[in-house]
Amino acid sequence: MKKTFKRFRQFMNDDSINLYLKVFYKWQIRNKLLKKTDTIDEQFKEEIKAYWNKFNIKISTDWHKWYYSRNGVKDVRYIPEDIFYCVIEPYYNRVDFVKAYSDKSLHSIWFSDVKRPITIAKNMNGICYDDSFNPITLDELLDRCSKRSSIIIKPSIESGGGKNISFVNAENSEDMRNKTYLELNDFKKDYVIQEILEQHETINQLNPTSINTIRVTSLLKDNKVNLLTSHIRIGVDNSKYDHYGIVCGIQENGQLKDFACKYKQGDVFTVHPQGYEFKGTLIPSFNKMKEIVKREHLKFGHFRLMSWDFAIDKMGDPVLIEVNLRWQGLNHHQLTIGPLFGDLTDEVLEEVYGKKAEL
Repeated sequence: MKKTFKRFRQFMNDDSINLYLKVFYKWQIRNKLLKKTDTIDEQFKEEIKAYWNKFNIKISTDWHKWYYSRNGVKDVRYIPEDIFYCVIEPYYNRVDFVKAYSDKSLHSIWFSDVKRPITIAKNMNGICYDDSFNPITLDELLDRCSKRSSIIIKPSIESGGGKNISFVNAENSEDMRNKTYLELNDFKKDYVIQEILEQHETINQLNPTSINTIRVTSLLKDNKVNLLTSHIRIGVDNSKYDHYGIVCGIQENGQLKDFACKYKQGDVFTVHPQGYEFKGTLIPSFNKMKEIVKREHLKFGHFRLMSWDFAIDKMGDPVLIEVNLRWQGLNHHQLTIGPLFGDLTDEVLEEVYGKKAEL
């Protein structure tokens, strides 16, 4: 009886959600993403099916059609979204641990040796702290903020996609104190307050109104951190956010690809809508960023697949903004670079589906 109830609860929590996602993603690719002009030849279709049949997986070729029609990279190893989110990501990562490990308030513990935005104060479950976890009062928190002319307030849990982020600007200390107090009435608890980063000139040229962040995805496999693909998210139309703008792939040498894609639809741009050309741009300290990921990911055995978001400060140093452990984003990688797992795809599918078949 206990096992039956446990299985029923799992179905309601996990399997039912996965069933919905599978239906949604298949509907999305056919009705929202693909254009009538997107095509792939019949031979490529047969090659795709033959490759996935090796793992006893039946898939639609619609995702391959979409990726290939945007980037011109013909490859059978593209991962469909439903397989990534419903099977691969939950296999590698402890989904039940995600919220706790994603808490930005804990970054000073997890990433004490990594450069991060300067944290003025933070709140955990209603308790205010400085960045060293010394408890402070709300008045002390407001005093800290009043010494700045601009700050950013973020939810410390589930703030992906720029969700609920607030910028506060003021001309004097009293104004900053009052504005911050009003903003915190909306946040209530579980937030971080940070200084606003000044980004490197090269990154600023891409779009000066937003902090344009680099995402590096890594896989911990056989006690080794493997770097997968990387891209930069760039704001458009004077937005303060890089999310929902455009995405440009980063090559292994740190140079940008010569095209970018619109955040969701995948429309291709060879220059930024404001006129900046991507080709030839070199991301500062890209190798240093990759070394940070290789070192830090080893700590996170519960999350073997991670996506890391970095900014580049005015000194050219990587600054860790956040880590993504669930809903990490797939299309941006595959639209701009190619298959997420590259030469590791066979090993990943064998591990995920082989172990899954044994259970």
